[in-house]
Amino acid sequence: MIHVVSFPGLSVECLYYGSNYEKLVSGRQILEIGDLLELKNQGRYIPKKGWFILVTINGKGNFVFLKDLEKYLQEQWIKCLFDIELEKNFLHYQIDKSLNERNPDLFFKSSKRLRFICSLTDKIKPHLVDNQRVEMNKILCD
Repeated sequence: MIHVVSFPGLSVECLYYGSNYEKLVSGRQILEIGDLLELKNQGRYIPKKGWFILVTINGKGNFVFLKDLEKYLQEQWIKCLFDIELEKNFLHYQIDKSLNERNPDLFFKSSKRLRFICSLTDKIKPHLVDNQRVEMNKILCD
């Protein structure tokens, strides 16, 4: 599962129907911060265009243009839950470091980002299935 973590209003191209470039009918879908993307094991190749991968976005299936997903993953505008938790742990470390070094710039920068990440995890919690929610609570409460 992947989550949108920055830049509200990310736009992805979605395939509606068509089997070749000339008959392609597609549109754009806007992704908001906290949206849940789940990649499925199904794709469609459109000659002269490229791959569209089946992705459920907040429970609704769409064939999404693979290059859009690759770009957003590379730019870290969408991340998996593990990467979000890893960033959260790093920010805790940065805050501790800034307090030890009495560095107010680092403290305010890290704490602002941590507040954002915590609000993001609050948005993500309702999307998780029960066993993932239990694991998430363990992570958040430690």
